Amino acid sequence: AIRLGFQYEGTWLKAEVCKGRSIDIEWFSIIDDEWPYIKQELERWLNPNNFDMNGEQLTKLNGKQVNPRHSKIIETK
Repeated sequence: AIRLGFQYEGTWLKAEVCKGRSIDIEWFSIIDDEWPYIKQELERWLNPNNFDMNGEQLTKLNGKQVNPRHSKIIETK
């Protein structure tokens, strides 16, 4: 989610019980003001010119490049 421009917002610990086990829920967001820029970056990244003859990406995608609100990338589970 972070690579696609979502911002990590937090984790609800033991938010639900599923099959008798507690699970955490992690929250990510893109706010409406950010969407036009994020959409433009995703379209640039998905452009056919960004792929070589084998279908490999020429430019990788990362959250800092897509969403300027990312002050740091937080590794999640």
